[in-house]
Amino acid sequence: MQKFDPLKKYSFRKARDWKYPLWCSLAVNAYLDWLRRSFHSEGTIRSYKYVVYNFCDFLLLKKLSSFEDLNRNLINEFLRIDLHSTVNGTSGRNSVLRQFITFLEDNNYLADQTVHGVIPAKLAHPRKIITILSDEQISCINEYRKTCNSPIELRDAAMVMIGLKLGFRSSNVINLKLSDIDWMNNWKAYFKPFRLYDNIVIKPTWEDAPSDVTDDDIVIDIDPGAAFGTGSHETTRLCIGQLKKYMKEGDLVLDCGSGSGILSFVCSNLGAKEVLGIDIDETAVHVSIENREINHITEDQVQFLCGNVLADKELVQSIEPKYDIVVANILADVIIPLSGVVQQFMKDDAKFICSGIINTKEDEVRQALLDNHFRIVDTVSMKDWISFVAEKDN
Repeated sequence: MQKFDPLKKYSFRKARDWKYPLWCSLAVNAYLDWLRRSFHSEGTIRSYKYVVYNFCDFLLLKKLSSFEDLNRNLINEFLRIDLHSTVNGTSGRNSVLRQFITFLEDNNYLADQTVHGVIPAKLAHPRKIITILSDEQISCINEYRKTCNSPIELRDAAMVMIGLKLGFRSSNVINLKLSDIDWMNNWKAYFKPFRLYDNIVIKPTWEDAPSDVTDDDIVIDIDPGAAFGTGSHETTRLCIGQLKKYMKEGDLVLDCGSGSGILSFVCSNLGAKEVLGIDIDETAVHVSIENREINHITEDQVQFLCGNVLADKELVQSIEPKYDIVVANILADVIIPLSGVVQQFMKDDAKFICSGIINTKEDEVRQALLDNHFRIVDTVSMKDWISFVAEKDN
């Protein structure tokens, strides 16, 4: 096999997939067909193709026999050696590779369905849009989504709403570019202190505590940074309400998908003896550790790890079956497979609190819990969002 050379300039005239084993060529050709069906130009497809070719050459050099063997370490190694002379070149490579790997995940070529997250995204995390827009505007976008004919239409509607929300004059919105928005900081203007369930106050680190805060209140300081979790979303509010209802002082808590750490800190302040927060995003873990220090919580009280309990067998084996509460404020599509593994972390009388479930996915998540031998003991909702509390059906 020819040695992989990341600096070699390959000709655009000659296809290279003829030399690939069937498992590789089938996936590459399926991706290229998907690009054509998505109305990409042949020039664009050609440039995308050679990013994918370079990546496949690297994988074959590493003697992979299936895309199921692809992991984060291999992707990171490729990103280090596939050098580009410009920032735009690196960013373009990242965008194509991220799209290709996401395509593989969506079509069940990969064992780890989250591995694309290791590739740096060119823009800020898309979940920041949810922080910037009001609930009403998000609802408008969701309604528009039902009738739009292309992703471009949906993007344009979102851009108009974001532009107006951030103070652009309406006459300038049509010329708005993504680069015009300070994504990392503009959202801060809309994150203000707020109170939950009488005695819990969530406030950003850059804001003073509200004047009505008393010594009996639990005050959580949060700087989400590039992580997800300000506490203002309905899904987080639902989780906090259920934690107040079901968690007892001295409980051991496992927080799956800990994000900025907000639920872990709430549990600690409510009297949890020990909290373990796990997130697949390294940035989120760093942010949560910084927030832990801001809130004067020790590592013995709240610990954070980076990992994926759905794919990392070594991590799963390291988690003891000792938890009184397991809380997961993620997405329905993650909670469904998580329900098949989470019981091994739970005591016999433990509670599994799950949120992040849009109402259109309620039945799917409920059935997954039942299929995995859970008994649902409580269901609550807020606007379009659902939260379940379940326990082992022994």
